[in-house]
Amino acid sequence: MSTNPKKKILFISSSQHFVDTFLLDFLEKIGIKNDLTLMTNFKNKNELSNNLKTIQIPIKRKISLLSDIYSLFIAFLYCFRSKPDIIVTVTPKSIIYGIFLKILLSDINRYHIYTGIVWGNMLGIKKKLFKILDRVNIYFSNKIIFDSKNQIDFFIDNAFPNKNFYLINNGSIKGVDVNKFYKYDLDTRLNLKNKYQIPPDRKVILYLGRMDKNKGIYELIQAFEKLKFRHSKILLLLVGKDEMNIDKFINSSDILYLPHTSNAEEIYNISNIFCIPSRREGFGNVVIESSACELPVIGSNIFGLKSSLINNLNGLTFNLNDFDDLVAKIEYLLKNEEICKKLGIEGRKFVTKKFNPKEVYDSLENLILN
Repeated sequence: MSTNPKKKILFISSSQHFVDTFLLDFLEKIGIKNDLTLMTNFKNKNELSNNLKTIQIPIKRKISLLSDIYSLFIAFLYCFRSKPDIIVTVTPKSIIYGIFLKILLSDINRYHIYTGIVWGNMLGIKKKLFKILDRVNIYFSNKIIFDSKNQIDFFIDNAFPNKNFYLINNGSIKGVDVNKFYKYDLDTRLNLKNKYQIPPDRKVILYLGRMDKNKGIYELIQAFEKLKFRHSKILLLLVGKDEMNIDKFINSSDILYLPHTSNAEEIYNISNIFCIPSRREGFGNVVIESSACELPVIGSNIFGLKSSLINNLNGLTFNLNDFDDLVAKIEYLLKNEEICKKLGIEGRKFVTKKFNPKEVYDSLENLILN
């Protein structure tokens, strides 16, 4: 852990939701010992501690010319006046801000944290443009920090320069608190099912995360509908921020949608299988959370999940874009409770050993402050 003098740090994110989900505890921790300012498009500041200074900007996840120019002006004005020691950008959209600020204020140390690679599964001109943006980002960064070794390998395989690449601990941007995420006793799990109005005899297939087409939600719904013909006592539970008008895809009373929850540990404990059929992921923190709760995981065999989902250790992988393989893997676990139990037990051992939150935070703090 760093013992350096107090530093002035600016964090820029295009999403408060991302900060709340993955970085809030860490920012509050280092904000105690440093002069830290968080700059994003705030929707709700009630959960923030007094250790965090905040600056509101109208930044959006997608390109919005007028609001981006205005937001960049605010960011530049702050940096010009306050002269932070370090600028840290997270989320893909903030890359653009970081590049411009580094060009305009070249003496500032500027770091970017990758929690996913946007162009990993893209094709054509769009892929080429995003690859160019990442090359420019790396050039105008003093450090590139990753929450997954597989992302580093992916960049290296694509001939990116890697002299300023750094990995957070064993991966993950927040780790998993196994004292919070664990498997509850049977009575508690049954009471939770009652709380969420789920019949006690239902086997629950869970997806928790953003409702986004790149997360494979539509394919998961189709797979569930096919499985319903052979397994009547199953329920699909979708939990997370809706970014795709999920209601228009739900045509069954056996599919339940819940908005984003701050009680994810309860959701894992009413579930039997966790499924993450994403086309693109960074690390997949929900994977290690569900494993800590002894849930077997089914996920796509994309490079982003290879650090959190180990085939036949804490779950099963299916071939990306292979619908029949997705259905087969879910059905295999539905039929094999002993395999589910084994994957759950081994999964908890795996994440307990690898992803201790203190070790993750200490590693990230060291990378930012030293």
